[in-house]
Amino acid sequence: MVTPVVTAAAKANPTYKIVATGHSLGGAVAALLGAILRNDGNIVDIVREVLLCNYRTSTYNFKYTFGQPHVGNADINNYIQNQAPTQGNNYRATHTTDVVPQLPEYDWAPGWYHYYPEFWVDTDTVPVPANDITVVTGSLYETGGNEGDINYFTGIAAQSLYFGAISSCSSDPPTS
Repeated sequence: MVTPVVTAAAKANPTYKIVATGHSLGGAVAALLGAILRNDGNIVDIVREVLLCNYRTSTYNFKYTFGQPHVGNADINNYIQNQAPTQGNNYRATHTTDVVPQLPEYDWAPGWYHYYPEFWVDTDTVPVPANDITVVTGSLYETGGNEGDINYFTGIAAQSLYFGAISSCSSDPPTS
């Protein structure tokens, strides 16, 4: 089992930070693993995608995050969301119309949601300008970012761009 190994490593290295991260289905697994590690008394940042970007505001300071499908119903997402920030922060990044974070479709599984905040990259520009990242806050089903109408043709292509077109960001501060 992974949790005893991570907990032991954290105790042996108290200055290290635990980050659960993954891409696509791995992002959903990272969210659930992070919640379990938090239950074991660890401080864990849950990060869905690795977005190598120095995006900073007075509220958020991160250098990582990826696109995951819905992990479950309102109960699990509220549980993960309510663990933050005392047990670690949650970061969920999505890219334009990426179809995977929209699955299963809300109409197919009306009780399945995401936790927040969502860092929505709404560009294919390289490097990603900080002002093309929208921070979507809320709870459960929010359509201000990646959620909404699914377009399988553009959405499949957007899933592959996390490690390509948006794998680096501008170091320039936001203009807005």
